[in-house]
Amino acid sequence: MNYDLSVIILSFNTSQITRRCLQKLKGAIDYSNKKFGIKVETIVLDNSSADDSVKMIRQDFPWVKLIVSKSNLGFSKGNNEAVKEAKGDLLLFLNSDVYVGKDSIEKSVDFFTQHQDCDAMGCRLSYENEKFQESAGFLPTPFNTTIWMLGLGSLPYFNSFIHLVHPKRPEFFAKVRKVEWVTGAFFMIKSKVFTEVGGFNEDIFMYMDEVELFQRLKVKSYITYYNPGFTVIHLGKASSNFNISSSLVNEVKGLLYFFGHYYKNSLGLIKASIFIGAGIRSVYALLSGNKQKYDAYREAVSLVLK
Repeated sequence: MNYDLSVIILSFNTSQITRRCLQKLKGAIDYSNKKFGIKVETIVLDNSSADDSVKMIRQDFPWVKLIVSKSNLGFSKGNNEAVKEAKGDLLLFLNSDVYVGKDSIEKSVDFFTQHQDCDAMGCRLSYENEKFQESAGFLPTPFNTTIWMLGLGSLPYFNSFIHLVHPKRPEFFAKVRKVEWVTGAFFMIKSKVFTEVGGFNEDIFMYMDEVELFQRLKVKSYITYYNPGFTVIHLGKASSNFNISSSLVNEVKGLLYFFGHYYKNSLGLIKASIFIGAGIRSVYALLSGNKQKYDAYREAVSLVLK
């Protein structure tokens, strides 16, 4: 059977969060199928969880196609393995800590129908307390990444005209627009496009993996949209047990990989900007008594010195 949409979810030690994710997803699937006839399959790959995730999914969500990995494959390889089982024309990559609304699937699929040039799409994200999350932007370049690492992106002079990696202006996220990347927490892409560009880069274990994928989409002239027409809730960093050190270090590793491949001549500049930016942030963290952030930034500094 062919499907309109295949939803891909990775599970890793987030049993109760994954449970809520699947409960919310089931509501969206039922709504989109009954009202609009959208056929959806859901594939969950468990990355060798140590909790009861596998047992919970098997017992409570028999409609899910569950793949159990014997080891933690990470984000890129885990998603690629799950996609091998997918039969949908569209793929939705959904983090296990994302809670969709009833109309999320219907509005996503409809967006592709209404925008024939759309190859990939992301939506508006918020935290549970409804605080907005930045979820789209422009691909890293030596210039805009230096601005980002030095913490200058919020300054009016830079924010007003530069294609930032992480735009800060609220008006940027207020309307449908073409962008160069959207967050891996929730994004939909045409299956044939994902296959053509080779899927996720398995040399990147976690973080910056979606950005590297969108770099290859851009090279192939594929078009990515940001769509604020609906909002999903994203807890953020659940798979790393909300550990800022793990997420920050892996992001820095991803950045170094990215520039080592796409802007090799600028790798020294990026290392210097990470060193300075993380060093300044570590001092602020130390003075404010935030040991976790201090340790994370110090580890980031050590990465660029290796």
